[in-house]
Parts: sequence; C-alpha cells; structure tokens
Amino acid sequence: MRYMGGKHRQAKRIVECLPAGDVYVEPFLGGASVAALAAPLFPKAILADYNADLVALWQGAVSGEWAPQSEPLTPEQYAHLKAGGGSAADRAFAATCMSFGGKWFGGYACPIRNRTDYQGQGVRGIARKAAQLREASDLTIVHSDYESMRAIGPGTVVYCDPPYADTVGYAGASKDTFDSERFWSTAAMWADSGASVYVSEYIAPSGWEVVAEMSRQGTLKQKHGESDRVTEKLYTRSQPTNKEMEV
Repeated sequence: MRYMGGKHRQAKRIVECLPAGDVYVEPFLGGASVAALAAPLFPKAILADYNADLVALWQGAVSGEWAPQSEPLTPEQYAHLKAGGGSAADRAFAATCMSFGGKWFGGYACPIRNRTDYQGQGVRGIARKAAQLREASDLTIVHSDYESMRAIGPGTVVYCDPPYADTVGYAGASKDTFDSERFWSTAAMWADSGASVYVSEYIAPSGWEVVAEMSRQGTLKQKHGESDRVTEKLYTRSQPTNKEMEV
C-alpha cells in the first residue's frame, strides 16, 4: 500500500529497535507497515489514526468485512470518491493506492499511462498487512488523535510516525494544523510516565537520542528546498542524568 511518508522499507529496522512490553501503541497508523510487524509481537496492541477513512479501511480489511476492488478503478470512480462518495474504506483506498506517491487524493494514477500497477500493489499490500495484523492476539484499531490515547504508561511501547515538521502539508493528514511542539511535549510526558517511546522524524528536541538512522528516497517536500535522499532518524527519550534526577 502506497502511503506518503510510509515506512515500508524502514519497518523491519524500526521494529528491531523496539523493546519488549505488555502493550504496543501506535497513534499514527498510516499505511500500517510498522504496525503489521510490531503488533503480533506484543500481548496487546492499540492502533489509531486521526483519519477516519483510513481507520475504516484497516478495520474492514482486518475483520474481513471489506476488501479493495480488484477491477480497475476508473477516473469517474476516483472523482466520485474524492468528492466524498462511496464508503469510507473505498475512499481511503482511492486516496492512497490510486494516487501519485500515496499522497491523499494527489491525482489519479491512471493504470494505462503508468508502468507501475498502483492498484495491484495496493490490493496485495493491504491483504498482506491485514493478514499480519490478524496474528496479533489482542488488537484494537480506533479513530483517535494522539492526545486522546489512553493506557500509556509502564509496560507500554509507543511508536510514532507523526507528520514531520518543516515539510509541506498534504491533504488527509491534518498536517496544516499539526503542532509538532505540542506533539513532542506529549511524547515526553508519555516517556516520563514510564512508557518506552520511539519517534520517527528528521529532527527532535533536546532530551531525545538517536536510536537508528535510515536513508531513503524523499517523498515529503521540504519547505526550504527538496532533496532526492533524506535521512530519517528513530528517536527515543533520553534517560535523565544523575544531576537531572537530583533536581
């Protein structure tokens, strides 16, 4: 499944960096590349996203109540879904798997004019990840923003792939109004409460240390230019020094 900023190529490396825990929480589910590998490794997993259509897609795919259409999606069908028609899951499928670069309704990826079979890739990717998610022993997928997530504390492992700071906003992800400073403050609060918190980003505030670096082809356009290759980092909350603990 193509998803702008998705972690298809980095997912395995990210999951290898995560510690064991009682509960796995992912507040920015997106294309579910990391969740599909991580959720089955924990006794319980809670996955969420602010995008209601995307949540409906994954809920339906995992439960088996929905599957993407295999016959070619026409320009007329794409336009109908973009205008708000059809089911929520179908809209999410068209918005990502049938759009250039996985950008939310970023332009109809016509199968006749493109060598890449975007729709076929989407159908196969969703089926594969849904099957992996079904292997989780206790899985919950909810429509929620990250600040409304509950049960985050000791024994919880949280992985976040938020909209990146200083990148151009894209529709469907609430990027234009996303407050990165507020997010980092919330993530720090989770870590300070005893949770193991990991975040994918280009940069992080002080108090966060790099666990891994992963170079990939850039898909998120920078506000101050554009780079063919970008280096994403996986951060975790630094342990306080003895001096900080005394204070």
